[in-house]
Amino acid sequence: MKTTLLSRALAVAAFAIGLMGCSRALIPADWPSWERLNAVPVEGAVPGHEERFRIAFINPVGETVKPVVANRSVTWKYSDGSIILKAGYQGSAPPGKGETPSKLSAMIKKPGDPRARGGWIWVVRDTASGIESVIDAPYCVDCHSYANGPNPFGDKNPAGDFRDYVYLPYTAHADGG
Repeated sequence: MKTTLLSRALAVAAFAIGLMGCSRALIPADWPSWERLNAVPVEGAVPGHEERFRIAFINPVGETVKPVVANRSVTWKYSDGSIILKAGYQGSAPPGKGETPSKLSAMIKKPGDPRARGGWIWVVRDTASGIESVIDAPYCVDCHSYANGPNPFGDKNPAGDFRDYVYLPYTAHADGG
């Protein structure tokens, strides 16, 4: 009987937490251990990423992406569960080792999720409050759709390859790091 009462109490508590809006974070806590994509922080605000400095990371699932070449065209398709994250930092100088970013912006590949736009969930976390917000307006996917053709950013994608909404597709570092 105690087990049944305990099970019921736990079920009611879980339901109440769900009603309060508490849910599991979309951005995993281990993101700082992922591969860092830029050796030095990128400086300068861009639409949607207004922090002065940004460092990009990719999770191990995202590292498995490989280009597919067919008919002289290159297509990049990230696997479900791929995450590309930008840690944004305020301040007048590049962030020091161990400095906490002010904002995390992530693309999470989940094409079957109703919150996904272009196959990705677009999420932002304010690191001070810990609050995550899924961006369900078209702003992120609209801007990142330009990555799928020639554009004015990064390497400019002159061949117009489909890059799965990623401006600079992941390629393993030649030096292994």
